[in-house]
Amino acid sequence: MLAPRKKLWTTPLEVIHYAIHLLKPTEDDIVYDIGCGDGPFLIECARRATARSIIGIEIDEERAMVCEHNLQTAQIDPNRCKVIMQNALEVDFSQGTCFFMYLIPRGLKLILPIIQAIPHPIRVVTYMSPLPDVPFVSRNKISPASHPDAQWPVYYYEINSNENV
Repeated sequence: MLAPRKKLWTTPLEVIHYAIHLLKPTEDDIVYDIGCGDGPFLIECARRATARSIIGIEIDEERAMVCEHNLQTAQIDPNRCKVIMQNALEVDFSQGTCFFMYLIPRGLKLILPIIQAIPHPIRVVTYMSPLPDVPFVSRNKISPASHPDAQWPVYYYEINSNENV
């Protein structure tokens, strides 16, 4: 099971905006936020990108309900963006093309074989921790306004692309 963090750490908007910039979702993309928490990535992605579908996966019922409420409050189209309360290890991600993950290393290790099994190219952004044993395309450090002295890493991957075959 991909267990939730005991404490919710919301991803800073600067990181979310940068992740969306890296993923470059288009109308052909299905975007997943694995461990979406209260939904800030989903909201910003729905506002800033033309992705066909944006789906948050959250195992914690209370967080999933807060996320759903936040999506409604932000007036995000429920036909295009939704949250699913489920263990991410049991989700069928086969149609996904873009993934955002702010998970601890153990969670990334568990989810990695599932996303690597997707038969088409996917774009992945992880925040704070890298995917284990997968070469990243880029790694940059973001300094959020709330913590100007901090430099938090954001990793970008292209998995199952022609370059990785």
